[in-house]
Amino acid sequence: MTEHTPIPWNVETGNADGDKLIWIGSPGNDICDLYHKRAEHGVDLVEHFHLKENAEANAEFIVTAVNSHDGLLEALEQAAMELEEASKILQPLRPGCADIFETAAEQKRAAIKAARP
Repeated sequence: MTEHTPIPWNVETGNADGDKLIWIGSPGNDICDLYHKRAEHGVDLVEHFHLKENAEANAEFIVTAVNSHDGLLEALEQAAMELEEASKILQPLRPGCADIFETAAEQKRAAIKAARP
């Protein structure tokens, strides 16, 4: 099976003469180009759509990521809460270990914040 385009992916948008341009890709790898051209009666039309040979793998990757997003965030949130609780329990007994748990919880919180729009 073909593998998806290497991550991280980026989205870039722009406008040219009222037409919207959208590019999805990673450095050196185009995934998809969309050009929306405004028709005379105000309806947006996709004028150009370009996919690479690994388009199916990219589509499967996108759907898997989207469909697992909320569940992964919930699991990460639960892990952060459990690490914070363990840190509180360990603080009087093993302060150094408690600090490690607290740092791990902070890292989980930062990842959650980065993943939420």
